[in-house]
Amino acid sequence: MRQLADYVLSAGGKAIPVSAPVRGDLRSSSSRSRQGRYVTLGFAAQDATTARGLVGHEARMLSNIQIPGRELARLRILEMHASMALLVAEILPGAVEEAISPGDAVASPPGTATAHA
Repeated sequence: MRQLADYVLSAGGKAIPVSAPVRGDLRSSSSRSRQGRYVTLGFAAQDATTARGLVGHEARMLSNIQIPGRELARLRILEMHASMALLVAEILPGAVEEAISPGDAVASPPGTATAHA
């Protein structure tokens, strides 16, 4: 199943498959531009220990399907929400913008609509 992930986060010799990034995070923000600097990524429950180890570190988001290993963005992992298997990350300068700009169909991470008040 790991081979089917569209994206991989890689940092410090560790790598975990993640879902497509969703704009925004789980913290409320009064500034739309500030909210646009963050993405939320899902991960598999079995990768929780590795995901926890990424918090506070810079990671590379790599393509895993179209062009495997292509770096799409550098992210700073800010928080992990184990109960929902989500990571919140800040997009660092130099990201491939189209790769981290999902369509308008997904406005906020699943189960977090009320957290964006």
